[in-house]
Amino acid sequence: MTIALLICVAALLTFAYLRVWPNPYRKGPFLPDTYLLGLAIYAAGALFVAGTTTIADADVLATMALLALISSLAGAILFCVAFGKTYARSSAEPRFAPSIVEIDRKFTLVIATFSTLACVYFIYRLSRSPIVSQFLSLRNLINSDSLRYARAAVEHGTAGYMAPGYIKQFRDTLLPISLFAMIFLLVRPFKSPIFIGTLLATILAMFINGVRSPVIFLLLGLWLSVAYRQAQGGAAVRSTRSRVRYFVTIASLVLVFWIGLSAALGRSGGKDASAFDIPLNAVAGLADRVVVAPAIVNAQTYQIWGHMGPIGWEFWGATLASITKSNGPNQEAITHLANYLSFASGSGPLGNAPLYLPPDVWMVGGWVWLAIIPAIYAFLIGLLDIALASERSPLFLSMRIYMFFELPLCVSPYLFILYGGAMCLMLIAGLKAAYFFASRQSAKRVEVGRLPHGAL
Repeated sequence: MTIALLICVAALLTFAYLRVWPNPYRKGPFLPDTYLLGLAIYAAGALFVAGTTTIADADVLATMALLALISSLAGAILFCVAFGKTYARSSAEPRFAPSIVEIDRKFTLVIATFSTLACVYFIYRLSRSPIVSQFLSLRNLINSDSLRYARAAVEHGTAGYMAPGYIKQFRDTLLPISLFAMIFLLVRPFKSPIFIGTLLATILAMFINGVRSPVIFLLLGLWLSVAYRQAQGGAAVRSTRSRVRYFVTIASLVLVFWIGLSAALGRSGGKDASAFDIPLNAVAGLADRVVVAPAIVNAQTYQIWGHMGPIGWEFWGATLASITKSNGPNQEAITHLANYLSFASGSGPLGNAPLYLPPDVWMVGGWVWLAIIPAIYAFLIGLLDIALASERSPLFLSMRIYMFFELPLCVSPYLFILYGGAMCLMLIAGLKAAYFFASRQSAKRVEVGRLPHGAL
């Protein structure tokens, strides 16, 4: 009865949200949409688990998911009512400002250069690690799921340690943003050696790390960047036939990378799977991974985290503090709650089974905070979107595209920082300062030009 009532409330609020939605997509992706979509997918998965499995506490998780979705819808509606017109004004001009483009070009070159060097060094260090090199040998990749073991060794510091949380900021955040910006800044990006070299280094570093979602988000982000460049009158892809070929190529690459990495990670049917079964299992695994797996793991482990919480703000505090902790190559890896939950759900101690937004917020403040914090989060995401829409800047639009795909994964303050949210905030601050000083210098030059002859 409670779940049915919550579903009705969520449906009514969805209708209300669509009524006040500012229809912003001609100027850029709208971040509250993707945040709400991520919660709606999680709620759908929780309802599916509650209705089709015998897990004892699945109904509790479904109630949490629906309450968080309702709270987030309320926060998004409040944002649209309060700032919809401000958002529309900040996005009123689709063209980039020439003075900003020059600054962005310099920033993009610096970001791409240092991030590529960081990834090259990361790949070099991994190649020097005997354990990781053995896992990543061609014979092992073909005949086993050794990439999964290499990924666990790298991420948890048991071999080839290279500060994975920090490297992730270069590999999975700064490089994709710089590549998206190059789509807008370069005349023919897909024929530019800088773009191609940066793209290859990025994909190689992502593949070695064995994480599938950053590769998929990178390809989808490139597709969306080209779409927005075309909408602005750019010529990244010239003819209609070339555009169709480009979009088909991106879709094919997404499937190929997902299938290939799934097979390398041993997640497409195992060694006995036929060549026909592997792609089918990988595609089915994509749907399961996105919709069902997060909810079912959280439901299976409710007896652990449900009896731990709520434990107050120290839950987030301890998780945030772990960002600055590091493990050397000879030290035991730090085990977080997500690793313990992964072990409890049968995926092994080096796996990762994070609490998604509803149970994560519940762990902090229980049911009361679960009805409040998602709304605040939705409102703040709307403000972030306004900040990113406030400048006619290739880098600002690139950050919006990046966050559009990453936000569904940012299910806690810790993951918002880890998945590039904090890096985007620092980039916003740095670029705003650069734009301000550039405008001041331009104003001074104009004033000097207006002085009478000989006044100096």
